[in-house]
Amino acid sequence: MYSLHATLHFLRDMKRLRKKNPAISSALDAAMQKMKLNPFAKPLKTHKAIAKRDGKLAMSSHVTDDLRIIWRFNEDNSRIIDLIDLGGHSGKGKVYK
Repeated sequence: MYSLHATLHFLRDMKRLRKKNPAISSALDAAMQKMKLNPFAKPLKTHKAIAKRDGKLAMSSHVTDDLRIIWRFNEDNSRIIDLIDLGGHSGKGKVYK
């Protein structure tokens, strides 16, 4: 099992998103539960991406049609997943290049 560690930026985006669209909460919670068990589970459609926030290689996991979680394995412990960003797959709010 993996542990999730959210950055302050991720937490702020998640809070804003949940407030703006409460229906997304259950999909986001389900995706994070799947990530704890296996971050490469088929429903997450996890793939490599370049994080828009810092321009570095990261992973992108599917939450909904347009919502993605951007993350990396922790440098010190590969059983910890650092949640970097949360946002759209496309358009103005996209979170990866």
